[in-house]
Amino acid sequence: MSRIERIIRVIFVLFMAAILGVIIYGHGGQSSDVSNWVIAGANVVMAFTAIMAFKAAPKFLNEFFAREGYRHATEMINETIIHLGINNTFLTDCSHLVQIYQELLEESYTKTNKDRFSNAFQRLNVEIKKHREYLKSIEEASFKMETYGIYASERKKKYWIDMTLNLNHMTDTAESILKLLESEVDRYTENASKGLGRTHLFIDVYHIDVQTLHKKVTEEWNRMIANRSKFLSNDKHVKTLFVVKGA
Repeated sequence: MSRIERIIRVIFVLFMAAILGVIIYGHGGQSSDVSNWVIAGANVVMAFTAIMAFKAAPKFLNEFFAREGYRHATEMINETIIHLGINNTFLTDCSHLVQIYQELLEESYTKTNKDRFSNAFQRLNVEIKKHREYLKSIEEASFKMETYGIYASERKKKYWIDMTLNLNHMTDTAESILKLLESEVDRYTENASKGLGRTHLFIDVYHIDVQTLHKKVTEEWNRMIANRSKFLSNDKHVKTLFVVKGA
């Protein structure tokens, strides 16, 4: 029970005792006088209670905002940040697509390789969409948290910002790989369907560009994982990772 609640209860008990005393004292008087005393006493108590509630309101609102802000922070950690590192196949799928592309260069068109190329392309496409959703969730949760006055703690702030930037750059760069290879997948599929297997070879068009982009994806991935680990290092409690501004 809070201090304010105890005060209100004491006042209520005193008020009831006062009413009882007025009733006993005024038993021999006019009933209207007793009623007036009761009404006046009730008005005083109501006014006092209203003042106490007004004084308690800021504390209640601060506690409410903090509770709601930490709820959004907890949901974001559990539904997004955790999955950036656990069983995350983004880099694996990106590397797999680049590897298949390199293997197919200067080779004959075959249906088997067409399927490998197409499937690897789709797998990376799925991962990119998933990580776009992660970025969107982080942005939305961060906005909601800030409206409740919740921000990354000072000693975690840099890792939090850098992790988000790395995630964004990594996703953008992988998407650039898809844009380059989209026409390559279509060209390979078309030529394989035409039966050009032994008479034509898959020509190198974007090999250097894809290698450069893949290197950048790997670098941003490693930075993102490192900053995520530093952000979650030591105490992972949400109230350690995020704090109430001005608290």
